[in-house]
Amino acid sequence: MGTVGFSLINPEAAVLVLGGTIVASGLAHGWGNLWTAFRELRDLAREPLDEATNRAALARLVYAINRQGRFAAQAPLPPDPALAEVITAYLRLGDVTAMKKQWRTQRIASGAAHRAAAATWRRAGELAPVAGLATTLYAIAGLAPTGDETLVATTATAVATAVVSTLYGLLLAHLICLPLAGAIERKGQADQAVRTKLMRWFQNQLPPACPKDPRQSPTRLVHAA
Repeated sequence: MGTVGFSLINPEAAVLVLGGTIVASGLAHGWGNLWTAFRELRDLAREPLDEATNRAALARLVYAINRQGRFAAQAPLPPDPALAEVITAYLRLGDVTAMKKQWRTQRIASGAAHRAAAATWRRAGELAPVAGLATTLYAIAGLAPTGDETLVATTATAVATAVVSTLYGLLLAHLICLPLAGAIERKGQADQAVRTKLMRWFQNQLPPACPKDPRQSPTRLVHAA
């Protein structure tokens, strides 16, 4: 009678647990929120928002505005896309109120995306053990052997898959999904705090509002490389 080895590496169980978690999360929290969760995961791998670089770009922009007016010939934009979008609204309309409105809209949208992504990863963390349990039950259901000679091998394989599936569900929940939810929230809050600080500084440096001169040409925006 041969012996059947036990291994923590079980591709079938891993695929079932991971696939079950993804499908269950999409059904429970919405496919759009699931896509947002993966998109925020991609952004999580990027470097934190560089305050010094963006402040330098804003300082050059303030200098150009103070020397040439709001409709300066050239106006370098900050490298952060969110800040650049808000500054563009100000340069095109020459209105601080429009800039504040755009900033509020962008901040609400960004906060909603971060919250949706974090909530989706938390839901995935709740569902991962359930997917592990479902895979465990699936493995146990395969205990019925096709013949007496395969009884030991079939039983050992099913039990091994059941144990590993439960382990995979717990590890996926507590080592991946839940930590990712917290990391997304922390990065979102940190980046937003830096943006808010820079926006307040920029607003304080702007010259007093003046009527728009229709004879002046529109600002040519230069995006940072």
